[in-house]
Amino acid sequence: MKRLLHKFIRLSAILLIPGISLQTFSQTQAPRIVTIPGWDPNVSPTAYTAIDTLFTVIQHKDSAARAANPNTIYELKRGQAYLCVTAISSIGYNLQIRAEQGTGTLPLLRLWPTATGGFGHDILDIYGNATIENLTIDCEAPNNGIRPRGVRCFGNKSRVTFSGCEIENDRGAGVSIYGADSMSLFISDCKFGNIGHWESVGGNGRVVDVRNELGSKYVDTLVIQNSTFYTFTDRCIRNLGNIYNYIKLDHTTSVDFEGYGGFIQLGKFKTAIITNNLVRNPVEYGDNKWGARSAELTNPEKKFFGISVDTPFVKPSIHLEIRNNNFFTEQEFQYFYQSTYKSSIGKDTVNAVPILSDWVKTVLGPDTVNAYFAEPLTFQNVCTAPLAFVEAVYKNFNANTFPQNWCYSQIDNINVPKIDSINVSYDTTSRSYTAADNGCPVGDMNAFPGMKVKCGYSLGISEKKLPDINLRIFPNPFTSNIYVSFDQTQKGIVKFDIYDISSRLINNFMFADSSPGNHSFTLDINQMQLKAGLYFIRVITPDGVTIRKLEKSNK
Repeated sequence: MKRLLHKFIRLSAILLIPGISLQTFSQTQAPRIVTIPGWDPNVSPTAYTAIDTLFTVIQHKDSAARAANPNTIYELKRGQAYLCVTAISSIGYNLQIRAEQGTGTLPLLRLWPTATGGFGHDILDIYGNATIENLTIDCEAPNNGIRPRGVRCFGNKSRVTFSGCEIENDRGAGVSIYGADSMSLFISDCKFGNIGHWESVGGNGRVVDVRNELGSKYVDTLVIQNSTFYTFTDRCIRNLGNIYNYIKLDHTTSVDFEGYGGFIQLGKFKTAIITNNLVRNPVEYGDNKWGARSAELTNPEKKFFGISVDTPFVKPSIHLEIRNNNFFTEQEFQYFYQSTYKSSIGKDTVNAVPILSDWVKTVLGPDTVNAYFAEPLTFQNVCTAPLAFVEAVYKNFNANTFPQNWCYSQIDNINVPKIDSINVSYDTTSRSYTAADNGCPVGDMNAFPGMKVKCGYSLGISEKKLPDINLRIFPNPFTSNIYVSFDQTQKGIVKFDIYDISSRLINNFMFADSSPGNHSFTLDINQMQLKAGLYFIRVITPDGVTIRKLEKSNK
């Protein structure tokens, strides 16, 4: 990446992007939009005209033009499918893929067989920085098979963002951090569902799977906010061996996790924040440590919990916050845990798991009382929990077939994602509706769009600075020009995105190879032809992400 950046022509306060006057930046690249058409089933219902189109364009046809302008954004057509035979491997470049602006069904990236009928594992292999926005990624194969790990991240010190995406039907994980040392992963406004083992028993099925492969030791940052996860056969977060510098799970809704290895396995960390989340049936399997299920119990208690950690590696300096979470188990599972019958896996009864491990409660101390509460809720539209599947597993672990355990009646080949119908809104008179920080609803606030705006989460990541880049914008409210200033401690790309109140991208621009220090520039808003109203500016630097509100005034 550095080699590519040094190929840019160095500039000195030259205006390259309309409306931007540079004062301290030396390089800038306007975004280059490349529209890639897919397969429209309404136009061509039987002829698959987009097999490996993404791979062909991104990996081959556009490689030279992308090298000349690394700020290349690949824009896909809404309502169209992209049939993926070969994985897109972003080796040596940053990857930006998004849906075209507007509304309608998201572009669908669908796993597709080779000419001989075989399948690869992945759809996206991410080796550098990446921004993936408003796509559906589906790893269901046309022969009714489910492939593992459609999205894997390999890039050391990379920054990867998933925003507004839907990932479904994957036998491994929503996103796998696969040997990417010191990378940062941000997930916001997403839906992940049907992940893990369909109608079978096994240890896969995670939202984020952190694997210490290839000698990796650290995850720099993991932030997951305002997202919904449903029907997973294992954990929300799995961490075996790596050390989190910073992990935050905030305002997420998780529905029906079988919990093969528990629910949130933090492992080792320096700072962990778990706040304002809503979880229905966090560990449906309960506490029975049958077979290989106990193999990955890395917590010192060697038991299953809703939230567990390893023995802390820097005990005096760790920081742990857990508050305002609603963990509840449906009554039918409560009855199941209380039932007694001869089990094929060696235990006549099974119990619900405790939410917090003993060590977590020790660290939280008096704050334990605020960590979680249990309020049963009824969601607007979700699938029925797979109780019959769990009962069948306990009755005969070695059975050849099991009942349905995913969120639709059968796996099929329809190229329309089923994830859109999930609606996790709930009764606004419930305690949960005002139980989060600042009186906001717990769980994914996309279920309550008005409250999401009111609570400052219109772009998924809240306006809290992480870390503090000393962003200053004035005047605000504004009528024409605004002055933007911020600090940067690490050399690298700096990107600015401007959104309207509906989270629609209005404009973006990038400064390449920006050096540490304080930077400032003047932005001519008039050239963007913005109407009076509320907007947001998102600043992405090597130090972190910051979002601020902007108000355009007519006065």
